[in-house]
Amino acid sequence: MTNNKNVYVFAEQREGVIQPVALELIGKARDLADVLGDKVVAIFPGHNIADQANELIAYGADDVIVVDAPELKDYVTEQYTQAVFQVITAMNPDIVLFGATTIGRDLAPRLSARLEKGLTADCTKLEISDGSDPKLEARKLMMTRPAFGGNLMATIICPRTRPQMSTVRPGVMQKMEAFAPLAAVIVKFSKKVRHLLTWNALLSLFGNATLADEMAQIVTIGPVIKQITEENVEGSEEEKKNAGRGTSGGYRR
Repeated sequence: MTNNKNVYVFAEQREGVIQPVALELIGKARDLADVLGDKVVAIFPGHNIADQANELIAYGADDVIVVDAPELKDYVTEQYTQAVFQVITAMNPDIVLFGATTIGRDLAPRLSARLEKGLTADCTKLEISDGSDPKLEARKLMMTRPAFGGNLMATIICPRTRPQMSTVRPGVMQKMEAFAPLAAVIVKFSKKVRHLLTWNALLSLFGNATLADEMAQIVTIGPVIKQITEENVEGSEEEKKNAGRGTSGGYRR
């Protein structure tokens, strides 16, 4: 028996708008939590998004953990990983669900590696074991996903470690009908996120983005930022003309 409790959902938002997959996952989490006798908790990172937390509650969340910070306004892998990692390690959930979107497929594996826990990707069915199978204890999350090119369905369990984590394909689960909750809790979670230079910050520094084929310089982001133009590139006239087509960037700790 572990001390991990409750079913958590990463509530994805883009530009302050809660994505449909978040509401679908909350609906499924509600089913799982009712079987376990636990709560549904939404992890809701972003900036100036606390007012939208009531929508998550209306669709089935018991509690919403709002992680509000300017650096979380737009999705950036490392900032979001740090923020959600701190919530998970502080709250000890039993189950964590992510949408199998571009964001969820990027975030969930990084959290899995950082937590050193398992992750089942692209699930199409989630159930709680009832103990009727002698080989499978009750109250385990059974995560079913296509395997071998979709020719069979594999059900995966995580018997020894917590949290049990999975990504779920959008459009598979059904969201609940919205209702007025009797009681719910919105918690503002204080976190420490190491600031990184974001893509939006780069655009503000260097102006509007253009297509790679139209760019006249290369900007390398690292210990030194250096502009390379036709005038300071050695080589043939053709090499000078093609110098700097595109942008490259890197981050060094």
